[in-house]
Amino acid sequence: MFSYKIEENLQLKLLTLQDADELYKITINSMEHLKAWLPLIAYNQKLEDTENFIKSTMKHFAEKQWISGWYLVNAVENTKSRAIPKRLGFFQEGRIRKVEWLYDHYVDHIVYGMLAEDWVSLRK
Repeated sequence: MFSYKIEENLQLKLLTLQDADELYKITINSMEHLKAWLPLIAYNQKLEDTENFIKSTMKHFAEKQWISGWYLVNAVENTKSRAIPKRLGFFQEGRIRKVEWLYDHYVDHIVYGMLAEDWVSLRK
């Protein structure tokens, strides 16, 4: 499986079903914080929901491995999440205005991109 070590105790990796229990517990314990940016997180009510999310993610990755790069999208105001692609060397590709309705207002998204060849050259 894909895995990239960022620091001693921090890595970027694909989720597997072995991660389901820990991810579920983290999600439930952080629900109030997470739902500020992830309204759909409220539907994660039982371990089975987390397992289904992981299976869906794994299927999507398996079907799309041929892509030429990756992209991440974060709400402009979500500075903690926006720090992740920056730290990994993603490039800011653009801004999509009023793209997501978040409870009672629209938020803009910043799109970060990484081409496969960029990823390879950054890891050398």
